[in-house]
Amino acid sequence: MHYISLLLAVLLLTGCNDSNGPSQSQLRLTKVHQQAQAYLDQAKITLSPQVMQNPAGHVQTIFTAHHLVIEARQVYRKAEVFGLELPAISEFENKLASLNPALAEQVLTLMSELMQRTLVLREKVQKIRNAESGVGKVSGAESIKRLSRLYNEEVQQCCLKETYSIIEILHEQQPETYKGIVRLGMGATDDMVKILQDKDHATVFAQKISRLRSA
Repeated sequence: MHYISLLLAVLLLTGCNDSNGPSQSQLRLTKVHQQAQAYLDQAKITLSPQVMQNPAGHVQTIFTAHHLVIEARQVYRKAEVFGLELPAISEFENKLASLNPALAEQVLTLMSELMQRTLVLREKVQKIRNAESGVGKVSGAESIKRLSRLYNEEVQQCCLKETYSIIEILHEQQPETYKGIVRLGMGATDDMVKILQDKDHATVFAQKISRLRSA
């Protein structure tokens, strides 16, 4: 009888120990949290005080932080864990969103520079065409082709690369708030083609920038 009582006591104690330990689902969630936290920690390091103070000067760094947060959320989606994300992720996303007004303004600055560089190209091309009778059509065409190639390289580096990074951030974070900015950036190359064809379109493009800046 005492033996049976002792055996029951042991079984009860063993059962209690099992119930007090973490379940498989809890262990799995802890692992998911840890993986997400690793991405979040990288994002926090990336978004240094210097970046916060001068967002326009660190666009690609902010873009990197933005994608690290996306990766943190993807950890939960891939694990099919919903509604249990670390609150710190949302807090960091709010911190990123606080930079959006400065980033939106940077897009408008970049678009103004893009327009000016396009007008310069148009003027150079026009001068070559006006002088074609003197230098020959073949050499004139080669000069225009060279200028166009240099222009494409320059505007990609000075304006378009950053613009596309910013509008991706704005579209994914606050699409309704910045839809005008996003639309302007996405259609910029089409507008530049129109400026090359008709100088007066620069006025139309400048007005778009002005309206968005004052909105």
